[in-house]
Amino acid sequence: DLPFEFCTTDCTLTRQSRQETIGNFQRRWAKRGKPRRNADFDKMFQGHRNDQTREQILDQTIYKINCNREDSEDCRRLETWLAAHPEVVNTPSDEVLYEISAASATKGLAVQALAGRLGIPHDQVAVFGDGINDLSMFELFAHSYAPSTGQPEVQSAASEVLDGSDEHCVIRKMKELREQWQ
Repeated sequence: DLPFEFCTTDCTLTRQSRQETIGNFQRRWAKRGKPRRNADFDKMFQGHRNDQTREQILDQTIYKINCNREDSEDCRRLETWLAAHPEVVNTPSDEVLYEISAASATKGLAVQALAGRLGIPHDQVAVFGDGINDLSMFELFAHSYAPSTGQPEVQSAASEVLDGSDEHCVIRKMKELREQWQ
């Protein structure tokens, strides 16, 4: 009964209606203290397919499952299930969300594979993140950056903490690194 979002390479599938999806998003952002305007939703959810059946979802290759984290019996049952199934992990970008994937699927391994395929040496890879789901990148690459608004564990793991009060801190750091590495 949880409002799961099933992420594929092409879209996000959900059994919810569009209005339920928007309502869940608004609750999540309100918990974060960041309300959103309705005008953002068309663009934000353009890759969502709502009102999907169980069969339509199971017919797809799912890479990640997202869901709001609530204080509910359903969430407690999900956490119990996750604890009993180490082949899947919850690596959320913040505490108001579940982001469930295979334990072997990490951002770090994905960036490592991409860098290898492109022939980019590890010492020329920079990774940026603010949530627990970014830690695997920070463990593999020396140039790791987190905004000061990121989760404490991520800030501790970063090679440098950026000024999070400026929403462009990541872009500025990318430009700085590009100039240094050229």
